[in-house]
This record gives sequence, C-alpha cells and structure tokens, in this order.
Amino acid sequence: MCSQKWTIASVNWKSFEFLKYQAKFFHEFGSDLEFLIFDNEHTEITEDFANLQNEYQFIKVMPSQKIHDGFYGHGIGLNELLKVAKGKFVFFIDPDFFYIKKNILSFFEEKFNNGCHAVGAEYWGDPFPMPWGSAYFTEEIKDLDLRSKAHFCKDCNKWIYDFYYDTGFQLRIRLKNKPFCSFKTKDASELPNYGVISEIKSQAFM
Repeated sequence: MCSQKWTIASVNWKSFEFLKYQAKFFHEFGSDLEFLIFDNEHTEITEDFANLQNEYQFIKVMPSQKIHDGFYGHGIGLNELLKVAKGKFVFFIDPDFFYIKKNILSFFEEKFNNGCHAVGAEYWGDPFPMPWGSAYFTEEIKDLDLRSKAHFCKDCNKWIYDFYYDTGFQLRIRLKNKPFCSFKTKDASELPNYGVISEIKSQAFM
C-alpha cells in the first residue's frame, strides 16, 4: 500500500553534487514524497550521503552490495529502488537531469489523471518515456526487471549491450499500448508528444 504520493528515485555514480542540488530542489518545491538514492559507487554510506540524509529527512540512501560500472549498473539500482518505493507514483530521475520546473510533479499528476501511464523525457528519439527523467504508476511496474539485455563477447573481452533493450526496456513492453506523454529535453517550449490511443490535448511543458 502506498504511504505517500511520490517516490523520487535516482542512481548515483560519481554524481553527489548533482544529487545534493536535486535534494534541495525537491525539498523546496515538493511535498508528500520520499527521495531514494541507490549509491552504485559505494558499498556503505559515505559521510557526504550521511550528512545529506541528516539535512533532508525525506532522503534515504541505499549503498550497493557490489560496485557495478556506472551506466551499466543503472538498471540494477532501479530494481532495488522499486523494491522499497512507497509512493503511488515513481519518478526516475538521473542525477544530471536538470530539465525540471518547480511544478513538475503536478504536471505529471495532471497527465496521470487524464489517462497517461508514463510521462517524461523522450529517449534518443523514441517517444516513449524511459527511466532517465520519467514517471510511472509504481504498482504498475513494480514487478519489472529494469536491467538491460547484454551478452559477453569473448573476442573483445567485454559486455555488449543491446541499444533497443537498454535499461528499462521492459517499461516500454509493459506500457506500449497504453497512453503516454513525452517531451523533448532540448527545448522546454516544445509541445509534448502523446502516445497511442491518447486523446489528451497538447499542453506546453512550462
């Protein structure tokens, strides 16, 4: 059962200063929320993150059990955050995602109330909102595995990741036939793109 309206969820990899900024932002403009940080860089809570938790009571930092390479450990972190998320909605936000307005959560809520099941930033030209700066109904995705697909190449001695089946691809599979709303991050004046079967009228993200 949801104990609050929002879970803000982010995965750290050498991004403490960005996360500190986001903590201040949501502290000033958010309410009825928790801010969960999966620390993919450390196996125990560092002094910096301990101080951040003490300063902002709505923050919970989860150290990793094992250090995973930054980008490719992202899906592992998202899985762990989903397990403990208590919000009705979850907003996956990258530490360096600064395309945020002070009304961003109410903007998301309006889209959810009008029938959307995913709201947020486009992903490399694909209009479906992926977990770099997007929100979803927590219970609708809580069972998903958000890791990317990959295979180990013996010839080149490294992991090869499938671009289409990147982090969070199961979100796209689960929600592809439901209404969604996405926006381009390069220009805040652009209108959102609306997904299949959505009849919501366009509204600028301002």
